Formats: sequence, C-alpha cells, structure tokens
Amino acid sequence: LAACVQVLCAVAVYSAEGHQNVMEAIDEFADVNSDEEEAHRFSLLVDMMREPRREIQKWPLMLLNAVVSGPSDIETRVQLRDELCGLEFIELTRKLLTPLGDEIDIQIAIFDQEMRADGEELQGSKPTFKPMLSSMRLTHSDEVSRLATQIAQQTQTQTFSKQFEQLLSILAQLETL
Repeated sequence: LAACVQVLCAVAVYSAEGHQNVMEAIDEFADVNSDEEEAHRFSLLVDMMREPRREIQKWPLMLLNAVVSGPSDIETRVQLRDELCGLEFIELTRKLLTPLGDEIDIQIAIFDQEMRADGEELQGSKPTFKPMLSSMRLTHSDEVSRLATQIAQQTQTQTFSKQFEQLLSILAQLETL
C-alpha cells in the first residue's frame, strides 16, 4: 500500500498528464469498489476517515493531498477541495487531529495550509465589486439581477459563477411571489 500510494502521489504532482491518469485511476477504483451506482470518486478514500484513528489513514490523506495540490491551476484545486468538503472531509479530519504531530496530523496540516494559501491567492485575485455596488441603488429585483449577471460574467472561477446562477434563479422565483 505504501509503495502504491507513494508512486501515485509522485505521478499526480509530476505533470498534468500524470495527474489526469491518477484521477482516472481513482475514478475506476471508485467504480469497481463501490456498492452505489453513482458513488463519488473520493467516497472510499474519505470514508476511511470515518473510522477510528489508525496509522493506515495517512495513506489516503497523502494521496488526497497530492491529487488536490497537484494541478497548477487554482480553479481545479478549489473544485477538488469542494468535492472533498461535500463529503465532510474537513469535519472528519478535525476529529482525527491529535497533539502527537505524527504523519496523520502532518497530512491534515498540509491540506489546511494548501487550502489557506489558495484562499489567500483567490482573495488577492478577486475583482472588486465595491465601486459597482456603491454606484447603484438596488431597489428593484431587475437591478439586482443585472448586477449579479455582470459580476458573474467578470468572475473567472466556475464555482463563483455557479453561485450567481443560483442567486439569479432564486431572485427570479422571488419576483413571481
């Protein structure tokens, strides 16, 4: 197991093609080993974090760190972290933390550090909407809708755009009430 995970980690961070190959292997692993028809690709790895703390948990943590931090583009890293968050990865890893500072704690710290670094990078690259917001009187839902559309179009990240699409949908539904 150790050698397998170490090789997969090295391949995942070495190149974009290597990362893609590891992701395909994880997808295939999930398809073959899951009882569910629509199992999430990271489910089996994250489910290992639901068990009581054991040394073997360092291997899926190591692999997940490599897969998440491997891509050079921040959007992919954020999307992969979002997938893990949807599986309660953050909450589960908090329960595994100890003051021991062993490999499990180190892998969790690496995940947190990389997530923080990407968050800071995103914070620094976000377009500022304050001037746009302060210049508008948002009294009608069509003004809010137009502003949300403008902001979504100026935003590079898919996640942020999806959130605005959902906001627009909610606004449209509220307008009919």
